[in-house]
Amino acid sequence: MDTKEMERALITRYRNKLYHPFIKGLKTYEMLKENDVIGVCVSGGKDSLTLAKLFQELERHSDFEIKVKYLVMDPGFTHENLAKLKE
Repeated sequence: MDTKEMERALITRYRNKLYHPFIKGLKTYEMLKENDVIGVCVSGGKDSLTLAKLFQELERHSDFEIKVKYLVMDPGFTHENLAKLKE
């Protein structure tokens, strides 16, 4: 699955299983407020990439302004995988 397909799937196919519970948790526990800066550590695994994409969608479509910063540790990624992370 390429980056665009993953982004599309988050808001279509996985909306009820991932995106809605993600948003509900953030709202229920009041985890964000206007102008927050969120750090998301990306290891390259499915879980951290999914979390990064969820926050990216939130940043794009949030009712208020937030900023997401992505932190990546390079454990020896191939050039191809590192390029995908930078997308």
